[in-house]
Amino acid sequence: MICLTKAAPPLFTPNLNDLLMELRPDVYEPFFYKTVHNYYFSGESLEILGKDAGFKEGNAFYYQEFGLSNTFFWLKDGVARSQARFGCVNDKIDAAWITHIEETGRAYNVGVVLKK
Repeated sequence: MICLTKAAPPLFTPNLNDLLMELRPDVYEPFFYKTVHNYYFSGESLEILGKDAGFKEGNAFYYQEFGLSNTFFWLKDGVARSQARFGCVNDKIDAAWITHIEETGRAYNVGVVLKK
């Protein structure tokens, strides 16, 4: 990602408020909680962390890597199938889903752009 302002490069990490954690915690928690991530953040907590670290402003953003098909496979089978296409889902539906999940803060990733 290219940063064209005087801001720090954006940071992003798995989102503590990922929708699948609410829909299928029984199968998604072991996948979500990995030892490579020592901490988990929401958009709000990343903004607070930035301010506590001395940045004047932090703007959270959400990034969804996977389409609606992947969500359906998690609900149906309890496993990720990020490259597979669920029968009725097309590119237009995926785009609408990704926009919605990012706008509501329930995407797989959360990030923050911090400004000094």
